[in-house]
Amino acid sequence: MRRVRRGRCRKGAVAVSLCLATGVALAQSSVSLYGLADAFAGVVRTPGAQGNAWEVGSGGLSTSYWGSREPRIWAVA
Repeated sequence: MRRVRRGRCRKGAVAVSLCLATGVALAQSSVSLYGLADAFAGVVRTPGAQGNAWEVGSGGLSTSYWGSREPRIWAVA
């Protein structure tokens, strides 16, 4: 019997779980995404250093959040 490497098993498990999650997401008829991303990107210049560095970070002005909503349909019998 041939031994399967752990890396391949993990990759396979991740691929299967992504396929299953995609099937569930496609089953929804209407989903709204909402949120706020407080972030910035810029160049940092340090005196005495050669060149510049790019920095990406939190803006610090508010808390970032995200979510999804689906409409609630109430059936009345």
